[in-house]
This record gives sequence, C-alpha cells and structure tokens, in this order.
Amino acid sequence: MATKVYYRKGAGPYGTGESHAQRYASLQREVLALCERGDPKAKASLDGLYDSMRGMLARHTGKLGDLAERMALGQRDVGPSDVQGVPILSNLSLAYSSGALIGTELLPFAPVDQISGSYTSYPRRDRMQVVRGEGRGRRGHANEVPLNEQEATYTTVSHTHKGHVGLDAVIAGRIAQKRAPMDRLARMVDTVGYHHQLEHEAKAIETLTDTANFGADYRLALTSGIHWDEADGEIAKNVDDARQVIWDGEGSTELIFATSLPIWQVIRRNTGLVGLKSASDRGFFTMQEFAETFELDGVAVSDLRLDAANIGQTEDPQFAWGNNAMLLRVSRTPQQMNASWGFTFRWNANDIPGGNGETLMNGRNGVFTRMWFDPDHDPFGAFRYKMADYWGINIVAADTGFLWTSVLADFPS
Repeated sequence: MATKVYYRKGAGPYGTGESHAQRYASLQREVLALCERGDPKAKASLDGLYDSMRGMLARHTGKLGDLAERMALGQRDVGPSDVQGVPILSNLSLAYSSGALIGTELLPFAPVDQISGSYTSYPRRDRMQVVRGEGRGRRGHANEVPLNEQEATYTTVSHTHKGHVGLDAVIAGRIAQKRAPMDRLARMVDTVGYHHQLEHEAKAIETLTDTANFGADYRLALTSGIHWDEADGEIAKNVDDARQVIWDGEGSTELIFATSLPIWQVIRRNTGLVGLKSASDRGFFTMQEFAETFELDGVAVSDLRLDAANIGQTEDPQFAWGNNAMLLRVSRTPQQMNASWGFTFRWNANDIPGGNGETLMNGRNGVFTRMWFDPDHDPFGAFRYKMADYWGINIVAADTGFLWTSVLADFPS
C-alpha cells in the first residue's frame, strides 16, 4: 500500500504522527511473515493486530493462524503428495495495489451499541452570545445562560462480502508446496476484507466530494483563470479563506487537508509556495512544510485509482478522489461537546452464538467473520468465507469542513 499521509508530531490516530494505513501495513507484514513460517506466534500477533486496529476495518478479520485447522485437509487425507501437476512458486506471486486509502483517516469509526439511534447536539449560537452577569433580565432575575439541546440521528446499514475457493482449484494439478492451500485461503480472506474496506472508501469519497453536503459558504468551485495549476491560482489565499469560515468544537479535533495525488503534485511545485522557502533551500514543498505553513495537523493524499469501466469493457483506471480538495476537522474518538465533520458509525457487537455452544459468527469490534467447508459445492468441495458488519457514514457538523471542486484546469482522465 502506498501510504501518503503526514501528521505532525503528536497528532494522528495514535498521537504519534503515524496513520491508520501505516500502522496497519506494518502489522500486516509482520503477521503474514509469521503465517508463512508457520510460527505459533502468528495467532497472538493477529490478536494484537485486532487490538491495534480498533478504529478501522482490519482486512485480516478471519484468524489466519487457525486456517490450517479450518481447512481440514488432513482429515480428508488429501495433501500435496496426492496430486501431480505444474509446480507453483511459493516465494513469488504478482498482485497490484490500487493506491492509498484515506477514508478512515477522515471519517473515523464511532462504535455504537444500537444499529440506529440519536445523539445530542447544541446550537452553535449558544456559544456566541455574551450573557452578562450584571443587571436584571426580562423577568426580574439574573440573565439566564442559554442551554438548548437538540436531537440528531445516526443510521447504520448492513454490508456483507463473501469469498469462495474451490478445493479443486487449490489442489488439482497446481500444488508443489505444502503451503499452497494455506496461501490460497489466506489470500481469499485478505481479498474479501480488502473489498469490504474499499467499499467504505468509495462511500467516503461519495460523501466528502458531494457539494450538497457543504453549505454555500463552505465550498468553492474554481473557475478558469484561478485553478491551482494556472498562473493566477491562489492556493494560499484559498486555504486561508477556508480556515476563516470553518468552525471548531470544544474537544480535541485535528485539522486535516486531503486531496488526490495529481492535485498534490501541483501544490508541491507551486512557485508561490516554493518561493516561501529560503534561497538555499529551494525545492518542492513537502507535506510537512505545507502543514506547518497553514497550521494544519495533517495532510492526506490518495493515489487510489479505480476502474471506471464496466466488466467486459476496456480497463479505465481513474483517480478515485477526483478533482477535489478539502479541509476537515477530524475527531479521532467520539467526544461530548465537540464538533467534527463526520463519523462512520458502526454497530459494535461481538460474537453471535449458535447452537450447541458453538459460535455462529466470530465478531470483533463489530466486524463478523465466518469460514466453513462446504463438501457439496464443486467436485471436491469448497471453502467459504463471509464478512459482515453494520455501518453508515453520517455527517455530524458540516460547518467544520470546506470543499474545493474543479481544482485543476487539467486534471488527468
């Protein structure tokens, strides 16, 4: 995963300057290395991966350390030595990354105990009117401090993804190494989890780039002559103007600038910004310098590319976050009396019990997983994997963010 997220020291999801994606990618590599070696530490490390990633959808929600037992290949007396075929390498395979996912950096998960419900909101105006303690009020008493409570609702909806690997695909004429069945199932678990996470990214993009979700004073469509890749573009002024209008909350939030890779590449070489650097330090503007110049807590840049063509058509990869940039206040955890642009509310249920003391679905932080063997499917049976959860992206305080659209005159298609 190409992770392009910068947080100042002491900021970010972990207060260390490390992003969700950076932490996850590091832990993922450690766990997969243990799994590949068959190290018994894999299961303990995977539990650590769960605990470290409470705030996001972990891809490896199926317990990879238990896959060998779940496969039940030994019980069926079927193994690599029982078949012949073309050898397959166990130390090399080809797979691509579509780019960095930043949706969970901007819309953190807020665990809730009910699938839908409500929360309290307090009008912004209550904090802008001075109530003086001297003199008398209209009813002959000391002036009253306004405290108006309102109710807002959140919703979550079910999301389910399934994986399928036929046993014939795992063993028939393909296996040269004992690790092959394990690797195929591990890859299926990872792929299902990845698409589960990618769906969240797609919905985050849809929500955060929709102008209807930003008030008239909280969005700007750049036009000919003032695009950021044109001579008269005023990046610094546009960012300063946005900072003037967005609001803050009483609690702890981080001010994050987010955009797509093509836009960031224009920003980093903008002559006006580069000119702020000393003559002896000329060069591209870095994420750190951008954050420090505009007093931001973080910069998130996505190079995610998704195929815009339908199945069966010629591949058409496009930058998923499009010709947009945004400035958002992000609260890493739900807080009372605070204002953050939005959250991903997720039903925080755990294991769902089945009959005879068994667990129907394994749940961790609201993400349910199950793997089973279906002997009646395909010639030799098949392994199935299912991931499900309830979540929904909800806008909490739209006036704590700003959206720029049509940022570049020449955005790559």
